[in-house]
Amino acid sequence: MTSPLSAFPITRKWPARHPDRLQLYSLPTPNGVKVSIML
Repeated sequence: MTSPLSAFPITRKWPARHPDRLQLYSLPTPNGVKVSIML
């Protein structure tokens, strides 16, 4: 069983546009490395 998206803190800042699909969050950092998370 998977956790609901509301269980993840990142979804409070960036709510899912399509909760039925995989969500990819990516953010560039100051040193040029991109940080990504998929929920």
